[in-house]
Amino acid sequence: MCLFKSVRRHAAGFLGSAMVWANTRHRNRRVVIALPDFTYAVILADRGAHIMLQTTYVVDEAYLRKQMRAEWERSGGEDPMKG
Repeated sequence: MCLFKSVRRHAAGFLGSAMVWANTRHRNRRVVIALPDFTYAVILADRGAHIMLQTTYVVDEAYLRKQMRAEWERSGGEDPMKG
């Protein structure tokens, strides 16, 4: 996570407004970074000692953006990369 924190610090203008949360899919922890309107998402796989890019995609369906917003809200808005 150290590298990501460094990247985040240097890209604060972009990531400062991003929605960031952790989720679990198939017992794997992931970090999701989305634009505030949830139209674009970056998924990072958290492998404990390191984090790697899993996928990125445009969220072009309104119902998927609504699902992502709900998941972010359920997470409490806590940024898993801070601290």
